Amino acid sequence: MLTSGLAVRADALLTRLRFTTQDGTLGDDQDISGVKEFVNWLVGNTSKQTVVFYSGRTTIKGQVKSAHSQLGAFEANYKASSIDTLLNKAKVAKKVWQAWKQKPDWELASKTMAERAAGRVLALVGRNVGPNSVWLQIELKANKANKAVTSIEQHTVKEDGTLEGPKKLK
Repeated sequence: MLTSGLAVRADALLTRLRFTTQDGTLGDDQDISGVKEFVNWLVGNTSKQTVVFYSGRTTIKGQVKSAHSQLGAFEANYKASSIDTLLNKAKVAKKVWQAWKQKPDWELASKTMAERAAGRVLALVGRNVGPNSVWLQIELKANKANKAVTSIEQHTVKEDGTLEGPKKLK
C-alpha cells in the first residue's frame, strides 16, 4: 500500500506524463518549473549527439568518489553530452534545475533523454550502483527499449581511478 507521500508523488508523475503530446513534448497545461522546457528541448535535440548517463560510486584511494566526479573528462574523451551538459545547452538556469525533485522531475528528464537518444549511448558508472538507481530503473530500461539506440556501452570507474570497459549492454 502506498503511503500518502508516495501517492502524491506518483500522481504528480502521472499528471506530467498525461500531458505528453503525440510528438513527445509536454503540453502547456502545466507549470513544472523548467522541466517542461527542458523535456521539449530534449525532444528536438537529444538524437543529434552522443549522450552519456552516469551513476554510482567507487572507492578510490580510500575516498568514495561518484562517477559524476569523472564526468567532465569522460565527456571530453568520448565527445558525449550528459544531462548536465544538455541542461546548459538548453539554457536551463542552474537555480531552476537545482530545485527539481528526484521524483518526478529528474526522472522525467532522464527518461525523456533516454527515449530520445539515438545511435551509441554511453554510461559511466561506479563499482557500486544502487539497485534502485535512476540508471538501472529508468534510463537503462528506456535506452534498451529505444529502437533508435544501436548500442549501449557501459564504462566502470575502477578502484585506481581508471576505466574498465566498455561492456556492451545492447
